[in-house]
Amino acid sequence: DTERTVATVGTLWERAFLKETLDKIREQIDSEVEATGPCVSTETVHGLLVESGVDPAFHARLVDEHLRLRPAFGGYLSTNARIGSVLIATLRYLGEPATISELIEESGLAQTAGTVRNAASEEEAIVRTGLTTYGLREWNLETYEGISEEIVQRIERDGGSTSLESLIEELPTAFGVSGNSVSSYAKGQRFEIGRASCRERV
Repeated sequence: DTERTVATVGTLWERAFLKETLDKIREQIDSEVEATGPCVSTETVHGLLVESGVDPAFHARLVDEHLRLRPAFGGYLSTNARIGSVLIATLRYLGEPATISELIEESGLAQTAGTVRNAASEEEAIVRTGLTTYGLREWNLETYEGISEEIVQRIERDGGSTSLESLIEELPTAFGVSGNSVSSYAKGQRFEIGRASCRERV
């Protein structure tokens, strides 16, 4: 019965509770994750446990050992979630672009920086906002396409040619790239420099 279930959580662990009640709670949490993303509110999780007759004293242990959740962002994060969806949730929580190392630290991901970077690059909802920063497409920020492409975009914006000096000033400020790198790309084979202006070779 309910009283026995409550009394034995954390000690004897009734088979019926583990097999039936916990499975139902997991299904409800998985449905929530599928509908809204990898984050589940504290109220939702503890509400489900209370409805199932679980003593609040055992909630933390249940969450940690049986519900595939870990604390994050003021609630819980599904440990089964895709890396990309965790990164999206992390960026929404932060509310601003972040580096890969910042995303790993804030999200608690255990994967390597390379794996997380690849996951961010494969996610349609995530865009590069600078040389080392990532943000959400929904924020409508200027995206970083690489130095060469950024030079092309500014040449097109300025009617076919643009000032080399303005490129060296503008791109580092916008995307965190170095002025030397901008100058080097502008003087490469793709572009031609004439009287301090830069245009794309035809």
